[in-house]
Amino acid sequence: MHAELARPPQAVVMELVSGAMVARAIDTIARLGIPDRLARQPATIPELAQDCGMNVDALGRCMRALAAVEIFRADEADFWHNTPASEVLRADVPGSIRDWVGYAVNDANFRAWSHFPEVLRTGQPSFAEANGASFWNYLSREPDFSQSFDRAMAAMTRLVAPLVAGAYDFSRHGTLVEIGGGDGTLLAAVLNAHPGLRGVLLEAPSTAERASARLASAELLDRCEVVCGNMFEGVPLGHDAYLLKQVLHDWDDDEAGRILAHVRGAITEGGRLLLIESVLPDQGHDPSLAEWRDLHMLVLLGGRERTAGQWHRLLSCHGFALRELHALPGSLRIIEAVPATTDHATCA
Repeated sequence: MHAELARPPQAVVMELVSGAMVARAIDTIARLGIPDRLARQPATIPELAQDCGMNVDALGRCMRALAAVEIFRADEADFWHNTPASEVLRADVPGSIRDWVGYAVNDANFRAWSHFPEVLRTGQPSFAEANGASFWNYLSREPDFSQSFDRAMAAMTRLVAPLVAGAYDFSRHGTLVEIGGGDGTLLAAVLNAHPGLRGVLLEAPSTAERASARLASAELLDRCEVVCGNMFEGVPLGHDAYLLKQVLHDWDDDEAGRILAHVRGAITEGGRLLLIESVLPDQGHDPSLAEWRDLHMLVLLGGRERTAGQWHRLLSCHGFALRELHALPGSLRIIEAVPATTDHATCA
């Protein structure tokens, strides 16, 4: 028996480059609701095509291509079924990432990546050049993009919120301030897991309204206050725990430092700063491919994922000492920091 031949490097590279096509196909199939349809009952390609108003031949070829990457499978009678991968593309199941997929393949993001050579030349984001406005301004002027982004962020937060609530003992604190807390999904999970804790959520006015509704539906407004504000201008004063989930990775060190400086001025001595962020290895690469998210932050926003050493330096530059890293899935960690007790250096 001959040993299996190694895949030629050409095949490896060609498969990687086909990723954009795979992404578009996954998003299209999810939007058509095919994973939801198959969850109700297996179906043949002609049945699926009739249900979705698609061409039988084209849909069949797409389904076969997706089966090759373990999204969907066909049985011997040519009835199609979901796989674990297509199950998470359903609309209303726990752990669904359908909304994140829809945002990830948005044309605005692809246009930004089309300018990647300029990003490498300048080290600056390309989103504004590609789309006529910076990422944040584009969100404010394009409601469809903004809604897609909000749904994607909420989907990702729902995945990690119960894990965060269990990975750190929030009950040691009296009040937890979440800065940039979106619709309140994470804060609600933490408050539910720690009944003695009170919460404050800081958000922009448009998002704060949604957060109030979310927290009201969770019957938590008696323990939580929603504050309208701008984290670059200030944060609620005098609390002993401040939480930011994947906020600082949106910004370069200077802008992230401005946010940290406001928190340092607000936090009580002996308090805790809690950052939920990716922590890249100081050497080698991360098996969860966080380096690709790092590049995406650069292309869209000029932000970055950071190594443990870079987090240590950023925090120490702004009056905090990194105390502990609490494990979460993949590269995510809860970065626990405390106000530094000695004078700190300023960032160069």
